[in-house]
Amino acid sequence: MSEQANGHPPPAAPRRRQSGLSLIELLIAMAMGLFLIAGMVAVFSGNKRSTQLNTAVSTMQENARYALDRMAEDLRMAGFQGCSSLAGGSVRVAATSVPMNDPARGLLDTAVFGSRVSAANAWTPPPPYGPDFSVPAAVPGIPGTHALSLQFGSPQTGRMDRPVGIDSPSKSGDVRLLDGADLERDLATGNLAIISDCIGGELFRITQSSLDAQGRLTVRHGAGANRSGAFDAIYGENGTLGEVRVMSLNTHLYFVGDTGLKNQQGDTIRALYKQTLPFGDPDNPPSELVQGVENLRLSFGIRGAGRSLRYVPPGHVDFRVENVRAVRVGILMSSYEHIADEDDRTVYMLAGQPIGPAGDAQTQPGDAHPGDRRFRLAFNTTVKVRNFREDGSR
Repeated sequence: MSEQANGHPPPAAPRRRQSGLSLIELLIAMAMGLFLIAGMVAVFSGNKRSTQLNTAVSTMQENARYALDRMAEDLRMAGFQGCSSLAGGSVRVAATSVPMNDPARGLLDTAVFGSRVSAANAWTPPPPYGPDFSVPAAVPGIPGTHALSLQFGSPQTGRMDRPVGIDSPSKSGDVRLLDGADLERDLATGNLAIISDCIGGELFRITQSSLDAQGRLTVRHGAGANRSGAFDAIYGENGTLGEVRVMSLNTHLYFVGDTGLKNQQGDTIRALYKQTLPFGDPDNPPSELVQGVENLRLSFGIRGAGRSLRYVPPGHVDFRVENVRAVRVGILMSSYEHIADEDDRTVYMLAGQPIGPAGDAQTQPGDAHPGDRRFRLAFNTTVKVRNFREDGSR
């Protein structure tokens, strides 16, 4: 018979001894956990920094490309006055008030020019735009950086529907343009305009501009704003009407200015600005093109006695506008925030000129960058000034 049947309970099963982790095991587990967490944090931090860097580089490249393309586009047009080359002489100046130091020289002195920003409100040498020129006051320029000044006829030109000056010898008569709706803003009353053929042309002030129902734009050039209400030549006669073009005069200034913004570290944010006529009008402030442009440098390729070019900076004693054949443009881009691991000690080359970190003994204002932990990239391009061509080619 079993013990249970005899009235005796079954023997109790032996108890197993329960034990937790020892202190050493617990410390090892915690150390391994902390090691894994630290690895995950390092990977996350690295990925975040890599993302920031890639984003900053992409933004700087995109902005630099846009800035250089805008300046290069205008540089290629510098001195444009229609199908006649500026190498043969500037269009004649008929307007009584023009942005030119020497109206007799016209575009030969104003097509392309460079200045150094000597102070927030002073450029040296000042652009050759006459007594009405004033440094853009709404945005302070960055001392030591360069400023680019350009003047040219607009690439958007109008075609006349009839010759002008047919009532010779007075050579007066309104300029009537086809497709005038596209030019109504450029050729508005009070603006400067150029009329030219493949022989020559004239720069005049528009005294009245009106668009009719057929889309033809009538442009008048009355006396007072001009030497007279008559042109010096007849345009469009003897089958040359197709060669005649009418266009607005463009005057553009490019410079680096202070946006008034600050990053998290309190650094000043700079940008590339563009100023157009009229210079001193408070209703016509400079327009911000691209943020992050920290420096702008220029070098002008001038033709000497030989065929080779020699590059000189703005204000050089050998600089002559009519001798310029190419322009080197260099810009230094910087990230908005500090994303580099160390202070920037790099020396960048802009238009052939070194830009080193601030604090170096050999640097002057504008010849140095702040040397902080913002990430920087230098971009350079060389643009041919084609309207000074001597051989008649573009």
